[in-house]
Amino acid sequence: MESLGIMIRFLLLFFANLLVLGSVSSAREYHSTSFLECINDQFVILNSDPSNVIYTPNNASYSSLMEAANLRAASTSTLKPLLIITPFHEHEIQAVVYCSKKVGTPDQSTKWRP
Repeated sequence: MESLGIMIRFLLLFFANLLVLGSVSSAREYHSTSFLECINDQFVILNSDPSNVIYTPNNASYSSLMEAANLRAASTSTLKPLLIITPFHEHEIQAVVYCSKKVGTPDQSTKWRP
């Protein structure tokens, strides 16, 4: 009987952890999806192509950009960004800043480079 109580507590803790970890992952994916939608909308207004500015892990250039920007990128334990953004023109930078504020992208994930 005692082992049944321990087993139930363990299962409750296990599922609670899954729920928390799943919501963190979902929130991160939601931010990146909402951000991409916002950027696409802004670039349509600007008559520009966002594919020249935004790179995801599915892009062929993503890995080389990661390595160029981050020497620790080769490590498998290093968290990889969901997006790499390389705006070149002032209007592209403004669109990125606007969408970051609109979606609520965490400041820690943004790295500005001159």
